[in-house]
Amino acid sequence: MWGSTEKMAKAIVKGVSSMGVETTLSRLPLSDRGDVIKELLEAKGILIGSSTINNSVLPTLAPFLEELEGLKPRNKIAAAFGSYGWGGGAVNTIEEKLQKAGMEVVAPALTVRWVPDESETQKCFEFGREFAERVAKAK
Repeated sequence: MWGSTEKMAKAIVKGVSSMGVETTLSRLPLSDRGDVIKELLEAKGILIGSSTINNSVLPTLAPFLEELEGLKPRNKIAAAFGSYGWGGGAVNTIEEKLQKAGMEVVAPALTVRWVPDESETQKCFEFGREFAERVAKAK
C-alpha cells in the first residue's frame, strides 16, 4: 500500500551491494517465478520480504514460499524482512518456510512498522551489509 517493504528491500540491496556482493531484486508479482527460482538456485543467499496482511505474507508470495519449501535448495543462507501496520506476522511465516526448505536463517528478521524513516532505512542498509558478510563467508 505504501511501498514500505519495497523501500526496505532497496536499502537492503544497497547494503549488500556496498560489500561487493552481486544482488538481484525481484518483485514476485511482476517477475517470472521460474526466473526467480533459477536465480535463487545459483545464489549463496536469499533475502525474502513481505508486508503483512491477515497476520501472514502477501498472497503473491505464498505460492513461491510453498515451491521453495518443496525444492529444498541446498547450502543456502537466508533471512527475512518486512513491514507491518498492526499485528505483524509475515516475517514469522517467511522464516518458518525458509527453515522448512532447509535453509539456514542467519539473522533475526528485520521489521518496520508503517513506512521506514531515515534511521530505519539505515538499519535496512546495515542489515544488507551484515548479510553480505555472511554470504561472503558461506561455503
